[in-house]
Amino acid sequence: MQDIAKYKIFECIAGSHCYNLNHDKSDIDIRGVYMYPSSIHLSLNPLSDFDSDESNDIQFYELRKFLKLLSGNNPNIIELLYLNDEFIKFFTSEMSLLFKHRDSFISKQAKNTFSNYAIGQIAKCKGNNKWINNPQPKEAPKKRDFCWIIPLVTQEMDYLKNRCYLPDNDRFPMRPIPLKEYSPYWYENNLRDHVVSKLEHSENIYRLYHRNSGKGVFRGKDENLGVESISKEEEYISLQALLIFNKQAYEMAKRDRTNYWKWMEERNAERYILQERGEISYDVKNISHCVRLIYSSQNIFKHGRPLVFLSGIQRDFILDIKNGKFSFDYIMKYVEDELLILEELYNKSTLPLTCDLNHINAVYMEMLEMFQKRTGMK
Repeated sequence: MQDIAKYKIFECIAGSHCYNLNHDKSDIDIRGVYMYPSSIHLSLNPLSDFDSDESNDIQFYELRKFLKLLSGNNPNIIELLYLNDEFIKFFTSEMSLLFKHRDSFISKQAKNTFSNYAIGQIAKCKGNNKWINNPQPKEAPKKRDFCWIIPLVTQEMDYLKNRCYLPDNDRFPMRPIPLKEYSPYWYENNLRDHVVSKLEHSENIYRLYHRNSGKGVFRGKDENLGVESISKEEEYISLQALLIFNKQAYEMAKRDRTNYWKWMEERNAERYILQERGEISYDVKNISHCVRLIYSSQNIFKHGRPLVFLSGIQRDFILDIKNGKFSFDYIMKYVEDELLILEELYNKSTLPLTCDLNHINAVYMEMLEMFQKRTGMK
């Protein structure tokens, strides 16, 4: 992280601890705000408006970015202005002024920002389910597993009939056959006795030739396709088939494997125990975030402020979600009903459609003046 200590005006504990949903193994998330004096903003040298450690457990926002996110009713940001005092670690007079005007940021925009974020948690849950239900192999995918063969009709008709690929007639429908299925020998030898040349007017389709060059179709550590030029005399003798390399499927498999093992390395394993045991079919953390966000947005339209510290029935229900006590369908029906309640509260609300940016700018200018007087930085 960059050196922002002299510019820091706020630091707090966020996440599950401030929501009253933490357990003994919960991470401690730190959030904060720093502000630059006018001279830095007027400089031509670009400066960061965001700072974070590698794990994102610690995140700091430059004040102007922080104010923009607040003005848009960003859920994670606006909740920081409504924390219980016990979670605030560092607080200056400038931040005290911002807290004094915190209600100025609350607007009807919260319905969309909070509910969209909540629904996004469901999408993330499904993404994590993909990894739970589709573990990837440790070994990298092989290009040969994404190769298909279209045999030459004149040479392969009888052969294919014997292997039951064709009915007893004189027509061949030109259907691609997986390399491993068509020729286990070619597959096991990784087409090392072959070369390819590009088929004109096509993508990822090649003529496959027999050639004992020792180089093979897939070459080097990265298994690059060994595309070679073939003389007309040679191609009539050594042409064996058309080879299709499904490059898109191969790249997707490679990407999925990388993402899966990155997820496995970085994930909190305890979070997925219930899923891996088959006891539930959803990611409890994402779904609990979803419900908490809906509760918080409902509170905005009931009482004019987000609900941060949970207690009572709402806290118990979210903890039950985390403990896997409900089916995915039950939770989805519950979310649907709660979003309808949010819609009704929104329609009855007298909150402004957006916050007053002129007022926010005046607060910012006053904070700048206070910061310059307190620190001597102009």
